[in-house]
Amino acid sequence: MEYYKTEAGSFENNTDAANFLSYEKEFIYLQGQIVAENSYRNKLTVEDYSKSVDKKGNVQTILQVRGLLIIARIEIFLKKGGNYADVIITPTKGSEKRFRGEVVPTAESKYFKRAGEM
Repeated sequence: MEYYKTEAGSFENNTDAANFLSYEKEFIYLQGQIVAENSYRNKLTVEDYSKSVDKKGNVQTILQVRGLLIIARIEIFLKKGGNYADVIITPTKGSEKRFRGEVVPTAESKYFKRAGEM
């Protein structure tokens, strides 16, 4: 995640490698105060998802996820031919979060994973 939307509505640069969203197999990991509103590494199970492609070739994926502390809907938008995503996280508790950033394989990511998962 390179940018996040602030309470004021502007996008700010994320300089903390401890704030991230990761999608690995059937799990979504959310970590960091900006992303998850807590300081844990939240492991969420994908319970349902849908994927659609519009006429221009843009991809939208909607995921319903559930974890110990977070239940949410996550929307991921990818423009055709790109590896840059817009993400909206709408938790059942808390406020909506918006992010932008480059999509990279886990092996190439530069985030800091905290030990343990919630």
